[in-house]
Amino acid sequence: MKTLRVLCVSFVLFVAQNGASSLHADLYPQWWIDQGVISDGQQSPAAPGETGHDPVAWDAWVAGNFTPANAGQAKNLAQKAMFEMEAKQAGSAGTTITSLVNGFSMASEDNYVPINTGQVKNLAKTFYDRFHEVDFTVTLSDGTIIADNTYPWDPATPVEQNYTPVNVGQLKRVFSFSLANWPPGEPAEGDGLPDAWEILHFGSINVANGDPTLGPLTDYDADTLTDYEEFHAGTDPTVADTLLADTGDQTELLIWKLYR
Repeated sequence: MKTLRVLCVSFVLFVAQNGASSLHADLYPQWWIDQGVISDGQQSPAAPGETGHDPVAWDAWVAGNFTPANAGQAKNLAQKAMFEMEAKQAGSAGTTITSLVNGFSMASEDNYVPINTGQVKNLAKTFYDRFHEVDFTVTLSDGTIIADNTYPWDPATPVEQNYTPVNVGQLKRVFSFSLANWPPGEPAEGDGLPDAWEILHFGSINVANGDPTLGPLTDYDADTLTDYEEFHAGTDPTVADTLLADTGDQTELLIWKLYR
């Protein structure tokens, strides 16, 4: 796959070859429904060979994937992806994605401006970089697994092709990643603490330890609660007084246990 144009062709062929009758069931990730990108139950026309196939409706749907994508569509997908990540775990989208999306002007005439390949890649790269940062397995809706530190496009694509227009199918595919298992659970290095939680609070997965078999349990904020206990208590491991000033997380946890 040398360009996003090829990616779009493979996207459309996947529909035809697999006889997908439901967009959200076969092509789109669940978060597209949960975040209102598409409506629950929204369907594509019956594919060739399926009962009820309408060639006119099918051709119109396929043609729609080749219509030019605009800035508003790209911003909407990025915003909804961030919303889903944050809904799964607050702060898990990371500061780079959050700052980028919060800086969007969603009500702008610029939303109707066509976008090019380079712009879409730069936008999507922010999300894939975050996934790779926390060792999240990236799976697209067509079953493609994106390997660590790679993207759903060829990095060897000539620079001049970054200025070619992007169509709707290309945009949809790069944002068709599943967030069903977001954020990742136990970290790859097996220290007993989720990667996303460590990245959120420490900026690295190599600061804290929650597995006594690997060495002493860490206590980053020195409040006598280990980072492992802070994770399970829901307190901030970098702040000794998460809830009540001058109380200390250890005392706060005891109070919570007594009066819950």
